[in-house]
Amino acid sequence: MSSLLRGELTSFDGRYLRVDGVRLRPSSAVRSRPALYLGGESGPARALAAELADTWVLNGRPVEVISGLVDDVRGRPRRGAPLRFGMSAFVIARSTDSDAQVAFDEAWALAEREHPGSGSRPVSGADGSAVMFKALAEHPHIGTNGGTAAGLIGSYGTVASRIVHFYEAGIDTFLLQAQPLEAELATFAEEVVPRVRARLDELTTAT
Repeated sequence: MSSLLRGELTSFDGRYLRVDGVRLRPSSAVRSRPALYLGGESGPARALAAELADTWVLNGRPVEVISGLVDDVRGRPRRGAPLRFGMSAFVIARSTDSDAQVAFDEAWALAEREHPGSGSRPVSGADGSAVMFKALAEHPHIGTNGGTAAGLIGSYGTVASRIVHFYEAGIDTFLLQAQPLEAELATFAEEVVPRVRARLDELTTAT
């Protein structure tokens, strides 16, 4: 893939794939390849992330779990630029913690009515023995890829503080979900993002 993305004439004869004299056009004039975002938490996936990915994307879970995963992969052999870390999460941010809890309870009840047990089981047709689904089963949630298991539920200040905790654990890319998306993103941009920036400024000043 690296050879193809560099625009080179490429041949390959592997177990599952064979190409003979293929060249991708046009090739980029400004970079050797696109940035690679890789998901997966099995042993082979972690090794591949450490070796070749630009950003390793994790399913949302409590910060102590995420911190352990980041430390594991960060400690593996790597060449080139440092690996970055991302996380998927579902956000429920309100003016108070109690308002956010009410919204979460309502969302959970709705999810249970529509898809009973969906917060702790893999999606239909998926392999429940996969590492991802075993890990997520320990943290029931709403939303995909960990969703609310990351704990980004609370007042604007609470959610901002938790995002900063994830940042301190190594997460610098957040793939966030919310419902309804457009309205919630507007509120997030107006209320949560400035608080995150203020807390990061405080960390920078303190160090």
